[in-house]
Amino acid sequence: MDFPKHIAHGQLTVNKRSDNVEWLVACFRRMRSRRLVITGGAGTGKTTLALQLLLELLNTRTNNEPVPVLL
Repeated sequence: MDFPKHIAHGQLTVNKRSDNVEWLVACFRRMRSRRLVITGGAGTGKTTLALQLLLELLNTRTNNEPVPVLL
């Protein structure tokens, strides 16, 4: 596991609604490592959020950015 200082400046926990995926994409792009773990209980929308994030990253991707992959 990375040390917090290697991951991002400031807050490492995000508690937002999934209807503002653009905000999450902007936060994700500011992260140094660009790795994200989505946690939550069964049926809370983890997979849906991951897919929304992936689609928004693909839709707004520039030529010099890596292609996002869902693992």
